[in-house]
Amino acid sequence: MICRFDDIVVNFQACTLTKSGNALALERKSFAVLRLLIEHRGRLLDKDEILDSVWKDVFVTQNALTRVIAQLRKTLGDEARQSRYIKTVQTRGYRFVAEVEIMEMPEPKGPPTHLPKAAKPIESLAVLPLENYSGDPSQDYFADAMTDELITELVKIGTLKVTSRTSIMQYKKTRKSLPEIADELHVDAIVEGAALKAGERVRITAQLIYAATDSHLWAESYNCDLRDILTLQREVARTIAQEIKIKLTPQEKTGFARSEVIHPEACEAYLKGIYYFHQGRDKLPATLALLKQSFAYFETALKIEPTYALAQSALASAYRWLAGYGVPALYPKAKAAALRALELDERSAEAHATLGYILFKHEWKWSAAEAQYQRALALSPYSLFHHGYALLLSALGRHDEALREIELTEQLDPLNFTVKANLGIIHVCARQYEQAIETITRTLEIDANLSVPRWVLAWAYAEQGKFVRAVEEIHKARSLSRRDLFGLANLGYIYARAGQRHDAQKVIEKLLAMSKQQYVSGYSIATIYALLDDGERAFQWLETAYEKRDDFMTFLQVDPRLDKLRADRRFLSLMKRVGFTPNAKAVG
Repeated sequence: MICRFDDIVVNFQACTLTKSGNALALERKSFAVLRLLIEHRGRLLDKDEILDSVWKDVFVTQNALTRVIAQLRKTLGDEARQSRYIKTVQTRGYRFVAEVEIMEMPEPKGPPTHLPKAAKPIESLAVLPLENYSGDPSQDYFADAMTDELITELVKIGTLKVTSRTSIMQYKKTRKSLPEIADELHVDAIVEGAALKAGERVRITAQLIYAATDSHLWAESYNCDLRDILTLQREVARTIAQEIKIKLTPQEKTGFARSEVIHPEACEAYLKGIYYFHQGRDKLPATLALLKQSFAYFETALKIEPTYALAQSALASAYRWLAGYGVPALYPKAKAAALRALELDERSAEAHATLGYILFKHEWKWSAAEAQYQRALALSPYSLFHHGYALLLSALGRHDEALREIELTEQLDPLNFTVKANLGIIHVCARQYEQAIETITRTLEIDANLSVPRWVLAWAYAEQGKFVRAVEEIHKARSLSRRDLFGLANLGYIYARAGQRHDAQKVIEKLLAMSKQQYVSGYSIATIYALLDDGERAFQWLETAYEKRDDFMTFLQVDPRLDKLRADRRFLSLMKRVGFTPNAKAVG
């Protein structure tokens, strides 16, 4: 049993007690007395009754009980005269008077608990955010990181579709029923549970629920030292696979059987890094500082454990994300970190995908990038690496393949609005404007306060010649994104596309003024000049974008905003320098 009162959490099975997240020592007899008082809270327990229950056939005087009560009060911060927890009734006994929240967790006695079988095979599942049972909000990082790591392990099972973190985190502390959640995520089963960390001891509970009937199929509880947490996560994933009758490949069996001991301080730094990385990534662009904070934790973990492959791969991914969101100088660091991660573990799907992204977006090495994505997906077939691969395929003009990849990503991450926005972008690059509008309209019906999907909607309207609607949407997008630089550049393009030359020129002037203080995408400026029929300036800015290795250059071959320049020899030359082979099908 685990229970909580005020800021105190007591785990009677593991014999741990935390107050405001800090682990405190308590003797076993004290735990036994406290459990008895809590189980009978509100009722006066006679001293002899407590002695008979806790000490049983061992003869002790009431002084032993008095000493235990004193220790409990000291540990809990309680006072005999004004007791908040244990009230003394003179000459008779004691009564536990505080409000208590009982948090039942399956006890680790014997083999896992097996319950009814599923009505049909389970092919997909979602891991709901593990609950933080410490009672201390500062320990949220641990429960969230444990959720991330369990998803990471389950994704390695090649025949199992596992919903990604972005979608499942929207159900943190939800009141929705499990069948409702499963229906929204389109999964057969749900894994839910809890995580508790007390000092260097860890406890994870998990239970598997068949969604259609809300039936519990399996439950288990695990205890370990923090240093063994990675081995524990693999064991949980392996057991779930066994319970749902998934046949593991020899390579998957070998991976789950791997035992890995990590220094507790390195493990804790890594888990905090994972927490801050996701906090920063999920809330971009407002929280880039959180991504930077994750670097420090990953680097700390690697100083303690230089061969810690997971920390090395996570560091590469964090560098890559920040590089792609305004700090391109970090791309070389990201690449070096990814290569080091692959030296430590060649089967790291995340490191292969990170390297693929860098080769795609920064180095423009198309074949090498595709090879890395294909390797990542071979190692982790049902993962969000399909998302990055879809964008690469779109840039190469392989639109049908790109749409298949991103639609699979949608299945794995149905509530990820970035994925939906990029699906719209791929439709636009394929000149499928009606499909783009339909996709984004459905997305905005779910959440009308999304800026990037509105920008994509504005772009699609502009390409259709629906300029009034395009301008309306781009203004809404800019309002939602705090009038960001990216939105301003696209407003200029839409003005130019609509023939509002004066307004488009004003936007260019603003962008040029801003470029004196910060980096402004030369590619974006070029798209405006292209629509103003000013080829000279358009090519000047495309050359600037080329020299700066502007991320947008990857869409040079398919972007409809540059169609007016395509017949120019200078454009063909630029295409070759970026590594593209001219492909008429790429532009519809």
